[in-house]
Formats: sequence, structure tokens, C-alpha cells
Amino acid sequence: MITCFVYIEVMNRYKFQIFPSEPQRHQIDMLLKLSLIQWNYAVLTRERLINYLYDGKFAKLFETVLARSKNDNHPVRKKAIQNLLLENPCIPYHEAGRVYDAYQFSGDLFADSQRSWSNVSAIIEEVGRVHKYDPDRVIEQLSTSINIQAGLLAIDFMKKSFRSQKQRSIAQCRTNLTGFSPNSRWHKAICRGTPRLKKIISSFSFSPYCFPSAIFRERACNCGYFSYLSPLDRKSCMIVTDYDRSLNDNCFVREITLKKCQDDVYFLIILVEDLLPRSQQNLFESLGI
Repeated sequence: MITCFVYIEVMNRYKFQIFPSEPQRHQIDMLLKLSLIQWNYAVLTRERLINYLYDGKFAKLFETVLARSKNDNHPVRKKAIQNLLLENPCIPYHEAGRVYDAYQFSGDLFADSQRSWSNVSAIIEEVGRVHKYDPDRVIEQLSTSINIQAGLLAIDFMKKSFRSQKQRSIAQCRTNLTGFSPNSRWHKAICRGTPRLKKIISSFSFSPYCFPSAIFRERACNCGYFSYLSPLDRKSCMIVTDYDRSLNDNCFVREITLKKCQDDVYFLIILVEDLLPRSQQNLFESLGI
């Protein structure tokens, strides 16, 4: 009998203490400060947009959301805009991106009309008309969109207001904070209820999507390990004394969280995906097949 092997994806977390130098601590503190600014900006933006919604100020609501800069040449977005122009040829070409965003923000409000309005003003007027006889539907649809857009507006604000040094890569830290992927902190806060203002943020995370060997490198004479983190200066590395080789190259690093504790102790919390080989026969038996 031939036994076939399959790989099972198992998520595990590992925690290691790190010892950043004084310049690295300043970098970490700056990232935590910027994360706090971004989070609170997202919370305040959401509150403002929700107020516009409940007050029926749809023009201000759409104006704020559509102010986000977009790259109309991105392949996915470009294709979606082209499909919209084919569906409604009356849309002016130079306004197609804004009209597409207005429909996206409106959710399923225009599912039955097949996006027949050709400019943003007409879409706003139609939203107001629907709101008069079915306000609950409008509030439900637009509230969901506001939750997404508030976090994305905060990311855009940080990009315009705080430029990172060339040797650092903090885009993923921003996305993991208020982006709307299922793993972002903003998305998790929305699922729990209403995001609140914070007085302090003690950690940030990023997703390197790499093997452990790209992050942990053995020091000379086997005396501990260096860790390389992309949000910090490229030439800087931190010492990890309790790294025990438990992360081998059979696993894949999904997310890294750097946490600062109150007593100025720093930890790396690493989420990895372990690929465990298992015979197909044993797998079927464990599943009761």
C-alpha cells in the first residue's frame, strides 16, 4: 500500500525577549507614538462620518470619503472602472474613478438600479431619496462602508503628514493597525463594537511573509541571535538571547508584533504557520473518514 503525505497548516505563536539599543528604543517609541496618532485619527474620523450620516449630510459624507487619492492605473481598479464604463457609457471618462468609488461606498443601495446614475451628484441625491423612505437600509449600508473608510483615511493622513526615513518600511505597520484586513486591529475593534480613543499604544505589528532565517541570524561563537526588523533602520539589529531554534525553515512567519512592557522590557511575538507532514491515511482516520 502506498501512503501519501499531505501538509497541515498549523498556526503557532512564539515569544522572545529582545534587547534594543538606545537609538533603537527611540525608533520604537516613535513608531508607537505614530500608531497612537493614527488610531485616534481613525476613531475621530469615524465619529465625524457617522454624524454626517445620521444628520443626513450626504454631500459632506461623500466629499470626505472620495477625497482619498487612488491609483486609477492599478490593474484591478482599472478593470473595474472599465467595466463600469461599459455598463453605463454616459459616465464621463475623467469622472469614472470618482463615480466608481461613490458606488462602492454606497454598498448594495444600487443593486437593483444597475448603476444607472452617471455622476457623483446624482448618486448623492439618490441616496438622500432612498433615505427618506428607508433610512434603516441607508444607515446599515453606509455605516459598514464608513467603518472601512475611516481606517483607510487614517492611513492616508499618516502618509501625507509623517514621512518615514528611506531605510525604514512602516507601511505594513500602518495597514496592520487601521487597514480592514481580517487581522488588522481596526477590523477586530469594529467586530467587537465601537472603537475608542486610546491614551497609549504599547505594540505594533507587521507581516514579513518570510522564513525565519531572514529575520534571525546567529551571532558569532553561538552566543545568541540577531533579529532584523524592517520597520527599523536596515543596518540595525537587536539581540535575542532566548531564541532556541524552535523556528526552523519548515515554518513561515506570518506576523511579528513588537511589544513594549511598562518596565521597559521588549518582546517579539511571532505568529508562524507550521507545515506538518502527515500521512493521508492517518488524516482520514482522525477526521472519521
